[in-house]
Amino acid sequence: MGWGTDFIAEVYLSHLTFENTNEVQEQLDLNITEILDAKQKIKMFASSTPNDIIPDDWKDEPIDWLNNSLNELFETINELTEENVRLNQYLEYLDDNGKDKIYIDWSKINKFYCSTTAISYKCGLTKSNLDKGLPVASNKKEVEELIKKYTEE
Repeated sequence: MGWGTDFIAEVYLSHLTFENTNEVQEQLDLNITEILDAKQKIKMFASSTPNDIIPDDWKDEPIDWLNNSLNELFETINELTEENVRLNQYLEYLDDNGKDKIYIDWSKINKFYCSTTAISYKCGLTKSNLDKGLPVASNKKEVEELIKKYTEE
């Protein structure tokens, strides 16, 4: 065995939620398709003449349009590649821990849905409710049922 650096990191997938590992894989596949499309556009720019690709309203500033377009494409490739790294880490975590269901962190749901005092009282998601156990849900229906269960008056 070789030597190296081992570390544990917390990974956050912004604005992404998944019901199962298949949905994570679908997002990975979608990102790969978008990356390939962006690369194809870059190749098209390289093999085209300005008259072929520059819109009429940018004819006076073709270099600016091309620069802006390429910057957008490179940014898309970078963002999706970074997201794919995090998604792959998430899939690896799920595989390594034998998880076929995705864990719902109810303490975060409590903070999100019950952020104001008035809503907190209405929801009844108190520390004592959360201490009863952290449920696991494998799909949106189960999540909705659990939220209903924990928020009924």
